[in-house]
Amino acid sequence: MTRTGTRRAARWAAPLLTLAILAGCGGGGDDAGKDTKGSETTAAGAASKAQSGDVEVEIKGFKFTPPDLVLKAGSKVTWTNADSATHTATGTDGPAEFDSGNIKKGDSFSFSFDEPGTYEYHCEIHTTMKATITVQ
Repeated sequence: MTRTGTRRAARWAAPLLTLAILAGCGGGGDDAGKDTKGSETTAAGAASKAQSGDVEVEIKGFKFTPPDLVLKAGSKVTWTNADSATHTATGTDGPAEFDSGNIKKGDSFSFSFDEPGTYEYHCEIHTTMKATITVQ
């Protein structure tokens, strides 16, 4: 191949390679609308993923983990503080109020979510720490 031919090929190779990569990542195939386990991601699927019983939330690294929960009505959540700092789990919006008061390192607080709805909460001491619980 001549130098001119090599330059032309090089000019076209990068865009074609980029298109090939993007086409491979594009989705739209048989797996569209499915989660990583292959089940449909529908409202009914979300409802079936709602946890019930006792659920643990860890307070660590100035975060609530997990930050978002979907629960069945009647489930109990227990927050355990694994940070050296004191925190709270204080409801800011939702069908029922809850407030843990101060939770020191190693201590826990539990609350049963009996009423369906969305509960937003945060740490009263560190107000950037926020999380949500959806009760179905």
